[in-house]
Amino acid sequence: MESDGIEEWMMVEMQGTVENSGRPLSDEVLGSLSWRRDDNEALLLVGHHLLEGKVGPCLLLNITLYLS
Repeated sequence: MESDGIEEWMMVEMQGTVENSGRPLSDEVLGSLSWRRDDNEALLLVGHHLLEGKVGPCLLLNITLYLS
């Protein structure tokens, strides 16, 4: 939670395919996510691959819970 009392969330959007030799990816660590605040870059290290992306604003307008 930020100092102004507002929760801060993060969303990562990726495009492409992740293959894991036919094994399920649940409970697996995909990689290490970090970012450079000064450059507004997101960095995801997956094995020996470094993926770079942009950090951008995202606004959550409403939370709706669906209970079955």
